[in-house]
Amino acid sequence: MPVGGEGYEAARRGFGWGAVADRAAIDVAGPDAAAFLQNLLSNDVASLEAGAGRFACFLTPKARIVAPLEVLRLGAERFWLLAPPGAASRCAQELARRVFVKRVEVAERPLMGWAFEGPQAAEAMEQLGFEGAAEPQQPLSHGTIELAGRPLRAVRMGLVPGSWRLWAESSEDEDAAVELEREIAARIGASAQARLGAQALETLRIEAGVPRWGAEIDSESFLPETGLERTHVSYTKGCYPGQEPVARVHFKGRTHRTIGLVALGPGQEVPAAGTVLYGEDGKERGRVTSAVWSPALGRPLALAVIRREIEPVGSVSRLGAADGPVVETVAAPLGGQAAARS
Repeated sequence: MPVGGEGYEAARRGFGWGAVADRAAIDVAGPDAAAFLQNLLSNDVASLEAGAGRFACFLTPKARIVAPLEVLRLGAERFWLLAPPGAASRCAQELARRVFVKRVEVAERPLMGWAFEGPQAAEAMEQLGFEGAAEPQQPLSHGTIELAGRPLRAVRMGLVPGSWRLWAESSEDEDAAVELEREIAARIGASAQARLGAQALETLRIEAGVPRWGAEIDSESFLPETGLERTHVSYTKGCYPGQEPVARVHFKGRTHRTIGLVALGPGQEVPAAGTVLYGEDGKERGRVTSAVWSPALGRPLALAVIRREIEPVGSVSRLGAADGPVVETVAAPLGGQAAARS
């Protein structure tokens, strides 16, 4: 297997594409959809125009994460909330429980998806018929194209700067995904050879410092301890569930933990998830959640839940034991929480 996984170098230097299944859509529609979501999500979504998007979270009253979201405004009365499949069902159910008398409908919609990663991804999007993809775009800007007789939503999101995603509602027709892939390959021509494998996407994710549901974050995660508070929260909008603890941390203090990146020495093996990090004082300072060999750094790289004491870049800790191999807190090679949020 190529270093970094199949398609890694193509995605870093030019363009690579492949199927993904890391999002489901929660369709929120109706005359009161904007006000409904504004009252429940952590970011300002009511001000979005059609074709724009914003990161947000749906939280419990104690600011535990129900779901991290990409909120897309499809029209005046309709939104898609993109959520990890492991969180989407609970999120949809909790939202539906809060409809009460508002004129809103909530429905979960499984998705088929394709990642278009790399600085030249916009060229492929234009070959697919999405005009203006190569022009400057805000994160989560989006629009529709039609392939193989089906509507797809193109969204400016990904792991490498300039990347895009294509999403289509899943079909009971088992051949639908195959037909769409054939159509994509036919339209992008020679670029279709640059296929992205799962390992390449995982390597890019960790190099971008993007937490994954079920690894770095889950339903027990306290939002201000995840780093998502920098991209998923408005501190000026009105009330929402979990606002009080989020605001208290932001304005009056800080948490003891966050999510960070640590790099091992070039000769070290990739650590297993769950490996403990120790400070120079011998006390536990964190725990590895995901790790890969990073071609960008030429050494193993891990996402970890870490204590704030070792958060600053250059901080040193020990892997696996108080006298274990030295590891160093580093900045994300791909820019940190990505590309997707830049």
